[in-house]
Amino acid sequence: MNGDFFALASVEEQSAEVVSTGTFNFVSDPDGNFSGYFNGRTALEVQLSLDTALGYFLGVEVGRTGLSGTFAGRQDSYGVNAGGYVLRSFNDVSYITGFVAIGRNKNQLDVSNGTLQVDSVFDSTTLRLGASATGVLRMVGIEIWPELSFSYARSRVGTQAVAAQAYGLTSNNLSLAGGNVEMGQLMLMPQVKWSLGDGRDGAAVANFSLAPRLTCRVVRGAGEGRSCGAGAGLGFSAASGNGFTLFNATVEFDNVAGTKNGSLTFNVEHNF
Repeated sequence: MNGDFFALASVEEQSAEVVSTGTFNFVSDPDGNFSGYFNGRTALEVQLSLDTALGYFLGVEVGRTGLSGTFAGRQDSYGVNAGGYVLRSFNDVSYITGFVAIGRNKNQLDVSNGTLQVDSVFDSTTLRLGASATGVLRMVGIEIWPELSFSYARSRVGTQAVAAQAYGLTSNNLSLAGGNVEMGQLMLMPQVKWSLGDGRDGAAVANFSLAPRLTCRVVRGAGEGRSCGAGAGLGFSAASGNGFTLFNATVEFDNVAGTKNGSLTFNVEHNF
């Protein structure tokens, strides 16, 4: 189960906007494992020129994970993040975007196998940055949106203090070197869009899209390796003639480093 919200307000005589966004996600499996999180942020977006916008944002994160197995328990996480982004368009046919964000999280781990109980409270710092370039090739009844994107993330856990209890004994002077984890990703995605309606005379507007993609990923620090894989996305969107009702459906599949991920998403929106 997942969802999102969005709010927009203009300030300073339309030269700037306050954009508030948020997402939540909850996933569980038949073995009793679950993961849930909420991520919200507020950004001040300034229009530097007709084709350039600059944004600054501040956000909060809350997450909880439940583990079921040999060691059962949970991990809670609370954090804040801040950063900025820039958007630039060139003659409405090409666009570039870039972002950078840094976050600080406090994590609490509590697991047990019935004999040994382990507790730990530790902080982690994460840096994220990325950029993408997109172009638009317009033809009769069709548009091609080639996109090249790059993203990088680095998470530092450092040394975790650990408290362990077993057989009536307690040790509070243990530690675990968490170290660093890094991941870089490069993706090429030439998206093709077909228009199935022009919206004239109050008619509905619909679009179909096909987005094959090639992804290359480098991971260091945990499960190190380099790999490339392919995937694709299919999308369908439609809007009623008055624009009040919107429908979106997407199917996505990726196979990178032997890991296969697939998703199916439906979204219906009605404005009153």
